[in-house]
Amino acid sequence: MLFAVGWIGGALLMEFALKLSLKGMAPETSIEFMGRFLPKAGAFMGLFSTLTVSMGPILMFIITGGKLPDYHSEWGELIYIGAFLAVISYI
Repeated sequence: MLFAVGWIGGALLMEFALKLSLKGMAPETSIEFMGRFLPKAGAFMGLFSTLTVSMGPILMFIITGGKLPDYHSEWGELIYIGAFLAVISYI
């Protein structure tokens, strides 16, 4: 959960705070700032998104007691759909 919060928090920070702040800057300053900021932010976002998706199976095994959930149950169906969507969104 920590990694998901970090990943989503970083995305929200970039979308709302930085976009609005960069609009008020001179174009040269904005370009220089983004040139320095984006490589670091990209590494942060990549790390947190990878950790979020990779911790999913660990959390699933903790919740299910080390067993694969039955796909035909409501809980198992939700877990498999969530895992599928997580992998698709990661790719």
